[in-house]
This record gives sequence, C-alpha cells and structure tokens, in this order.
Amino acid sequence: MANKIVVSWVSFNNDPYERERDGSYREYDGQKIPGPTLELLFNEHSPVVGQIKKIYLFVRRPRTPEQGGRSVHPHEDDVAKELIAAIKQRSDTLEVKPVYWDTNASPTDHREIFIFTAEKLIHIRRENEKAEIIVNISPGTPAAQTALLLALQARFAGDEVRAYQGTPIAKRPLRHLAVGCFQCVRRVR
Repeated sequence: MANKIVVSWVSFNNDPYERERDGSYREYDGQKIPGPTLELLFNEHSPVVGQIKKIYLFVRRPRTPEQGGRSVHPHEDDVAKELIAAIKQRSDTLEVKPVYWDTNASPTDHREIFIFTAEKLIHIRRENEKAEIIVNISPGTPAAQTALLLALQARFAGDEVRAYQGTPIAKRPLRHLAVGCFQCVRRVR
C-alpha cells in the first residue's frame, strides 16, 4: 500500500520537542530533543520515515480558558502551532491537518476522548479509503492513548492500520540513544 498517513495526538509536554516543567525545551548535548511526533516522522530509524504524505494531529482545545501552569506555550493549541511549524520546517511536502476537539471535558475523561477519537477515525478512514493508517500512540495523556487503542481494536479506522509507540531518549538504553526506538504494538489487516 503506497499511501500512508499518520494519526497522532499532540503531546502537550513533549511536542515538538521534550519540555521542562515551565514549558521550555529540554536539551541533550546542546540540541533540542525531538518529541514523539517528530521522532516518528523524521528519525532516520523510524519505520515510516519518508513514507508519510499526510498527518492528522488531534488537538484538545478547551471551550473555556484553563489556568496554564507554565510560562512557555501554556495551551495545547500553542503546542500544536509550534509542532506544525517544526514539521513544515523539515518537510514542505507533508500535509498537516489539525483536528480540533473543542470541549470542556477533562484530558483524562476516557468516555469523551473515546467518542471524539472514534468519530474522527471513522472520518479519516472515509477520507483516505485506500491509505494505510499509522497511529502514533506515544503522545497524549494515558487516557488518549487508551482511547486510541480501544478505537483501533473496535476497527473504527478499518483495516490496514499500524500503531507505533516510541521510546523517549531519556528511557532508551545507552546503545540506542541516537537510534529511534519504535515498536509496532498493533496491526490490523
């Protein structure tokens, strides 16, 4: 299957680069540490590097303002804009489609996250009938990751789906620091 697309939540704490508690970017050897989305799309050891034509980014956008606990990019929408800019900086051919979830639901509300995720996966599959869908389950809250896996198990995204989970650089074995560690955790054919 030639056409591959990615579906991923935006990682509030790790996109486009890993972050400190205040929201500023964390560095390793003087370089910003790519977050899970950039790793999947651009790490030379990613199983899908150079194969993706389009990415759908799920972005939670509260209807009422929430108190931000950090000074840099205090809202997920801010993080999404930075991630989109970082993707565009690395590729001018990759189509980026933010999918906003305008809600007052908590980022840990499993039921509401599942409903949003299932509806959007159905829409994405209809829009991309013949594509292989690559789901990045590394970013997002544990509730968002769980909802994605449950929606995949229920086949809301149809067939030809792979779910990948990456390992953050801080948790990689020393011998794999420069290599992206990716594991296919679910495949539906």
